[in-house]
Parts: sequence; structure tokens; C-alpha cells
Amino acid sequence: MTRARTADPWLDTDVIDSRAPRTNQAVVGTLSLLAFLTGWWPILGLLAAQLAIGLRFGRKYCLPCLLYFGVIQPRFGEGPIEDSRPPRFANMVGVAFLGSATVAHALGATEIGWALGLIVAALALLAATTGLCVGCEMYKIGARIRGIRPGADRRAVHAPAVHGLPRARAGASRGRPPCRHGRCLAATRDRPQVRHRARTHGRGRRAGRARDRPHRLILGVMQEEDGPADTWAARHIMRNAGATPEWAALRKEIDDRTAGLRRRLVAHREWLHDRTRLLAELPADRILDAVKATEARDVRVRAEIEIALSEINALVRRYDLLVVPAMQLPLVTAERLGS
Repeated sequence: MTRARTADPWLDTDVIDSRAPRTNQAVVGTLSLLAFLTGWWPILGLLAAQLAIGLRFGRKYCLPCLLYFGVIQPRFGEGPIEDSRPPRFANMVGVAFLGSATVAHALGATEIGWALGLIVAALALLAATTGLCVGCEMYKIGARIRGIRPGADRRAVHAPAVHGLPRARAGASRGRPPCRHGRCLAATRDRPQVRHRARTHGRGRRAGRARDRPHRLILGVMQEEDGPADTWAARHIMRNAGATPEWAALRKEIDDRTAGLRRRLVAHREWLHDRTRLLAELPADRILDAVKATEARDVRVRAEIEIALSEINALVRRYDLLVVPAMQLPLVTAERLGS
């Protein structure tokens, strides 16, 4: 039994079946090697053009993608889903090498052209047979150097870098001793609020200290060096500025769309229930037309719900690429919405 698709290959372009790039690499590597064995170098130019067209116009214009998603995947099922950016970068590297090889052949530098073509053939066949994609690894190394990791939007923002605030405003300063017993709150705007609450709601000195304890706990977190202090200050600044990370905006949109789709599904089921009761009371001469109208509307609404589900799941896959595994969401189904 083949595994059902969890990602639409034409709509969910942020992810890809891991077997699809290996199929593409097998085709590119085989044809590049064939070009070298036969001496017909224009094959390299055709491969470069095909890769460039797929990168520019999408998977529907990529012939190896059509082969995999139209013939191989329906027969053998979907493979593991992965991020589509590393294979896309590998294709860009392939276009650069194959295009350079074609230009070298056209200018008469056949040795350079065949060297570049054989490099593409070797790396593509290596990736197709072993799964080691050199271009993908290059992308991952570059992403790590640039600080891009899974869940990068959730990383702590260094407070002094936000809006150019001095470190003393973000938390404890290196040039002065840490605050004790909450006395440094006097330098912030929260100090009057702490005094007011302790004086208004507390009964005596002990009650005032009890009321002040949550603020002291927050202050203790802010005093830690290079860690939660920067995180707290950065979140506070971002919240005041109205800045929202991409994963947070995606989560809100997913929740809003899911709630709206759940309400629509419940309303449609209630309509079907009421419609069934109405059909049982209709005279015989009207029941056939009423049944056809009910079925037509049911089919139309179900199709619209399926489209909405696919759009929500595309957002879910995008969200799962941005957050750590503990925060990832399962795909939304009609059964889960109705339960």
C-alpha cells in the first residue's frame, strides 16, 4: 500500500519529497555522463536550460519533477518531506556549472568544458546513489554562518542591538554591581507602580513585600548577564514596537483560519441535518429535485472545504519549518475539525 501525499508538489513549494531531488540528480548525472561519452556537449546546455526553467517558472516546467510526481510517486508513494531550499540551491549551482561548461565548449575550451561537466555528473550521481548532496550541504553551511537555524525566529534578540539602546537600559551593566533587593527599579518607570501597589493593596510592611515579590522575580531575571536579560528586553521592545516574528504571525493566521473553517463545517453539518428532516416531509413530486439540489450544494461545500484545508496545511508546513520540533503542528483534517 502506497503512502498518501501529505504535501501537494505544486502548491506546497516550501517543502519537497526528498526522493524528487534525487530523481532530478539521477537524470542530470546520467545525461552529463552520456554527453561526455558521446562527445555531444550541447546536452550540457540543454540540462542547464532545463534546470534554469524549473527554477524560474516552478516544478510544473521541470521535466524530472513531472516524471517523479506524475509517474514514480503515485506508484511507490511519498518519501520523507524536507525543506526545499537546499535542493533549490543545489540546482542553482548545477546551472552555474553546466552553463559555464556550455560556454567553454562554445569558445573552444573543451578541456574546461568537460571538466565542469564531469564534476556535475560525479556530484549528481553521488547524490542520487548515496543521498549526499554537496550543493545542499553548501547551503546548510552558509545558513549556519548567517545564523539561520530551525526555529531561528525564536532565538533571543541581543537587546543592545535593538533600536541602539544602551546595555544599562536592557539589563545589568558590566560596569556596575547588580541591583539588590529591587532598589534599581527606581531608575525605571516601573518603580512608581511597585510602590503604589505595595502601599494601596498591602497591609503593613510584610504585605507590601509580598506584593512586590513578582516584580523582584522579574528584576532577578533581567539582571542575568547575556541571557534572559537581553531576551526580556528585546521582547519588551518588540512588543511595544508592534513587531511580530513570522512564525507567530503564521500561528495566528493558522488558528484564525482553522476556527473559521471549523465553524463552517459545523454549520454545514447542521444544514444537512435540517435538510434531511425537510426531505422526509416533502411530497413525492418535489423530493427528487430537492435531493439533487442538496447533493449539489453538499459537493460544492465539501470541495471548498478541501481547498481551504489545503491552504491551511500549506501554512502549517511553512510554520513547521520555522519552529523547533516541540512547537510544530500536525496537519489539519476534516475529521479533526469535526471532532
